[in-house]
Amino acid sequence: KTAGCGKDNADAPTQWTQHNIMVTNVAASYATNFTNRIYWTRPPFGYDKSKPYTLIIWGQGCGQGPAAEDVPPSKNVGVTGKTAGGVVTPGNAIIVELLASQKQVNHCYSAGPDGDNADSPEIPYFDQVVSEVEAEFCVDKSKVFEGGYSSGGWESSLMSCVRTNVLRGTGWAAAGLQKNHADCSGPVAALITRGMSDPGTPLDQTMQAIESIRTRNGCGTTTKPWTPTWSAGEAMADTSSCVTYDGCMAGYPLVWCPTPGGHTNTEGDTLLTRNGLWKLWSTL
Repeated sequence: KTAGCGKDNADAPTQWTQHNIMVTNVAASYATNFTNRIYWTRPPFGYDKSKPYTLIIWGQGCGQGPAAEDVPPSKNVGVTGKTAGGVVTPGNAIIVELLASQKQVNHCYSAGPDGDNADSPEIPYFDQVVSEVEAEFCVDKSKVFEGGYSSGGWESSLMSCVRTNVLRGTGWAAAGLQKNHADCSGPVAALITRGMSDPGTPLDQTMQAIESIRTRNGCGTTTKPWTPTWSAGEAMADTSSCVTYDGCMAGYPLVWCPTPGGHTNTEGDTLLTRNGLWKLWSTL
């Protein structure tokens, strides 16, 4: 449990609550553009301050702004849950939406192609967001997950390298691991997808991310099709391109989905980031 357990919280489950924060630990060279940041929170319906909840964090692609209409809607999906950016979540999850610095070129995260530096200012931003959320909400620290698309996927990939002490699982579409980063440490469950005709995501950096996680998760080099069992009425994903690596440590699967198509978040085609991510994470 976190410090937020037992603490009253007035955030409404029917809307996103915006938080303007001052990130205190960014390196001096980033202070001008990466100190003042924004994120949003949304608790589940019937939030119980004494119950530890799953925490799901999501990073969007470049161009997202702070206006309310730019925040992805959280909508009911039958009885299975609601969406956070691009992942269906259970009705009992706390959702956080991140936001790239509005002073960064094209409103992209400083990770990967848009900021390939080992001291990325996204790391202290992530740390502060998690710290604040855990102080305000009752979070199950063993159930913290992060996903993302494109620029938000690069951010998620970086955190899956340097913040495995926080993240239990990760997943992203159309991204890879930046070349300059601190040493990756610790295992993390993951589902990674990339369109094989994607002109904007270097395949070698996607494969670098997969190889790093494969090694850290103790997986072998062979794979088999990933064919999860879908319950009646459950929102499904097209997993026909997906393989799961053999021999991974118990509880730390690695799924790789080289999909057809280009630079896609899979929302309109395979639904892997909407339905597939939670299908994997919910087994952990």
